[in-house]
Amino acid sequence: PIDSFSRFGGVAGVAMKVHNCHADVTIEGYHTLGGIVGKGLVYSSTAKGTVTSTLTYEQAFYTISDNNTNSYHGDEPCAKSEITKSTYSDIGGILGNGNAANCRSEVTVLAPNVAYVGGISGKGAVANSVSLANVTGAYYVGGIVGQSYEINYGKGIANCYSSGVITAQ
Repeated sequence: PIDSFSRFGGVAGVAMKVHNCHADVTIEGYHTLGGIVGKGLVYSSTAKGTVTSTLTYEQAFYTISDNNTNSYHGDEPCAKSEITKSTYSDIGGILGNGNAANCRSEVTVLAPNVAYVGGISGKGAVANSVSLANVTGAYYVGGIVGQSYEINYGKGIANCYSSGVITAQ
């Protein structure tokens, strides 16, 4: 297995452009992991195998507390609030963070304590791609991408197909 803390993939950790690559991988690390590339651009590539974030809950999350007792709703002070957020993100079957086109993912993506987890990309824009990935993440989890964004004049997700079990924990 390939073992790294962050920005790691079956072909490259960070790459400006990867084209026509195929990888059968077992990758374990913390964040920004992908079957092909950790972060970058991937075209016409396929990945099979497993991509796993080994972060424990204690390593991955922190709590933001609001101790503001000067907030009121009507005559009553508002309750203190706590938000638990992950400090780590970006795990995908093809790439952790970045854009992909004409790709195919048959990867099992296991990242139960990480945000932005997807069958193709954890965070990015994806076109003309197929994901048969089973995907598990903490939140912002999707069969194609965990979080999509528009790049240049294209769509965030266009002409894609996803079939797999998607689990947000």
